[in-house]
Order: sequence, then C-alpha cells, then structure tokens
Amino acid sequence: MSNPEHNEYKKRWDALNEAPLEKDQREQIKSRIVETLSLSEQNAVSRSAFPKYAYVLTAAASLLLLAAILLGLHLNTNPVEDGLETKEYRTSVGETKRVQLFDGTQIWLNANSRLSVPANYNQANRVISLRGEAYFEVQPDSQHPFRVHSNGMSTQVLGTKFNVRSYRDDSLQYVSVVEGKVRVQTRGQDKNSFMKSKKQIDLEAGEQVQADVQKLSLIKKKMVNTKRIAAWRSGTLQFTQTPLKQVADDFSRRFGVMIRFAKPEMHEIRITGTFDNDSWEEIIEMICLSTDLNYEIADSTITIH
Repeated sequence: MSNPEHNEYKKRWDALNEAPLEKDQREQIKSRIVETLSLSEQNAVSRSAFPKYAYVLTAAASLLLLAAILLGLHLNTNPVEDGLETKEYRTSVGETKRVQLFDGTQIWLNANSRLSVPANYNQANRVISLRGEAYFEVQPDSQHPFRVHSNGMSTQVLGTKFNVRSYRDDSLQYVSVVEGKVRVQTRGQDKNSFMKSKKQIDLEAGEQVQADVQKLSLIKKKMVNTKRIAAWRSGTLQFTQTPLKQVADDFSRRFGVMIRFAKPEMHEIRITGTFDNDSWEEIIEMICLSTDLNYEIADSTITIH
C-alpha cells in the first residue's frame, strides 16, 4: 500500500477514535472492520486478476464508509442551508420532550415540533431553529447571544425564560416572556436575512408579541399570568379568549384527532378554559356545551356544527 493511501486511511481510522460514540459502539465498528479485512486478505489469494492489497484497500474503504454512515445515524445529523450539520430533536403527536444543550440551556418541546441545533453551537454564537412550540430557559452568556429562528421570525436573548409558538400551519406566531428580555424580528423583504429587517420589537417579562410574518407585522400585548405560558409542559391545555380554530389545532396535536367545522365563521368563536389531563372526549364535550355547539365523530374525525 502506498504512503498516501496509508496516510489517508490512517486519518480515517484516527477520526473514528475521536468520534462521539459510546466506547462499545466504537469498538464494535473497529472489530467489524478488522474482521472484514482479515477475511478479505484470505480471499484475495485466489483473486489473481485483482491485486491483494487493492482488494483489501477496497474492503477497508467500504467498512470505513459504513462506520461513517453509522456515526451519522448516531448523531442524527442533517445538512442545513449554510453547509453546517445539525442535530435534530423531534416530538410526535401528543409527545413532549425536554432537551438540555451543551451550555446548560434547557428546552421543552411541545407536540409535533422540531428543534435543530448546529454542530458549531456555542462556538461563535448560539443559533438554533424551531418548527412548532418550545419553552426555553436560556443559560446567560453575554459573549454568545442566544437566537431562535422560526418560520421567518427571529428571537434573540442573553439569558431568560420564554416560549415560542411557531407552527407552520398557523397564521400567527407568538413569543411570550416569563423572565428577562428578548428581541423579536421578522425577516422583512429579504427572506434570507434578519439583518435588513426593520420589523423588530423588544419584550420584557409578562409581555407577548403576536407576529404575522406574511404581513410583516408585530403586535405587542400585555399578559396577566405568566404561569399559563407553558402550562402544556405539565399536560395542561389553557385557553384565554382563544379562537376555536387554534383550540382545534392544539387539540389535534395533543390527541391526534382531526377537527372540522361545518361553517368557517366558527373559527373565530372564543374559548376560555383550563383542561388538566382531561380526555379528548371530555374536552370536546365541555367546549361544545359552553359554546352551544354540537359535534359528530366518524373515523377519528370530529365535525362541529
């Protein structure tokens, strides 16, 4: 084997030693490589038309590629727009998840949400991406501001507790602050950059912003009870003059049951109530009783009329 080839595969072998795998996973991959190389060397004797070391080299390349694939699966990484890799955390219908980042920041993901954390997080900056809803308790670090990108909106903080609701199928997004201060921006006319945006607003504890990224509007609101912001973390659904359409969307994400409306004007009916670990049957019954509506259930779909 020539020196360049030897050096190249030595680098790959060393890279495997540095990979963030559990010790038993790393040794298992190495054992498979060594075992395959041994078999390949034995079989190479009978391959007169194919040089022995070339055959072994090909086998090594294949196994190192396999190791790289296994490593990629272990990290659950995916390419992002700027060429970096990112680790993703996802939740499905009815699921919530707590995530702790390298700097001690804690994040709770609501149902049907996805959090993307780039490989260089906490090196030059702390920028993550969110689709769905999450509650953040950010570790203070004045040298590395924390920023959340979510469907055309950006929220920047230094150290605080706040909630971001940013589902793609919702017409409005919300940022609510429990402690500290945040700055919320929309992308503006340049969809690839927040730097040129003139739409931004600063929020303090007890304040909320309602964002319409299509209309590039930000509306600040006062909140009375900050404890309600992330009540979903404990399995509670809380609504305060919430449009019935948004209630239905939350209902579907929590229970996996589709809700349809017989008339579009029903979307704007306002709902106020707290549902603490109630079943979906109990919740839909209480909602319809309080609004003088009726419902039918067929094939996991609720029709309200």
